[in-house]
Amino acid sequence: MLQTQTFEYKSVEPLIATMPPGYKFKDVQPSFFDSLLHANDVPIGGVIHLGANWGQEVWMYTVLGFRRALMVEPVPEVFARLTEASSAMSSYARAQHEMIGAGARPPIEFHCVQCAVADRSGTSPFFRTAMSMVSSLSRPVIRTEDGRYDYEEIEVQIRTLDDLMRTLPDGWSAEDFTYLRMNIQNSELLALKGGADVLRQVRGIFLEVNVRPRYENQPEKEEFDRLLGEFGFDCTFGMARGNVGNLFYRRR
Repeated sequence: MLQTQTFEYKSVEPLIATMPPGYKFKDVQPSFFDSLLHANDVPIGGVIHLGANWGQEVWMYTVLGFRRALMVEPVPEVFARLTEASSAMSSYARAQHEMIGAGARPPIEFHCVQCAVADRSGTSPFFRTAMSMVSSLSRPVIRTEDGRYDYEEIEVQIRTLDDLMRTLPDGWSAEDFTYLRMNIQNSELLALKGGADVLRQVRGIFLEVNVRPRYENQPEKEEFDRLLGEFGFDCTFGMARGNVGNLFYRRR
């Protein structure tokens, strides 16, 4: 179990219970993350999102005012949807900027990369699940009635975080990014181990953890604390819902 005597994951359920009828947590995410980033002094600059799936957060990043977003997703058919969503949101943001005119916030730019992220570059087996958002470099050990964790094994390209920073589009740089978000189903620790340069740059990190067993070789919270502590980060917030938890790390 990830939860320890010295750390408590806040439940999302009381927050969800207060939302207006018909709303889901995804509908209020921009407000939630705006408050979380503000509380932890994370500037709204650029965001790196590992495990971006089909682009559920492109609207949130646009609303929050991020200038640039690097969106990373390994599953081919899901990546196709991500590029479509990112392109459409870029077009909307530019049209909005032109419509409002002088003084309007600069439109967000997206860059999508098809790969998984780990502590090395190359290729790796990957477990593509029936529900794409729980696909992982790690083999699932959980089974559910709806079959969401049923998987087939494919091979995907893997890259390190620092390698991604070396292949950004013209005009982009590692210094653009203030915030790292990871939703890569048990690969978060591997990604961090391959991202020393990124960890020296970003100001806040929001990552997913497993509160209950879902994958082989799950890391403990203490492993994140030790690694990120070496780069000047402290865990300031955690929340959980069902099998899944999230941790926020803030630069001291």
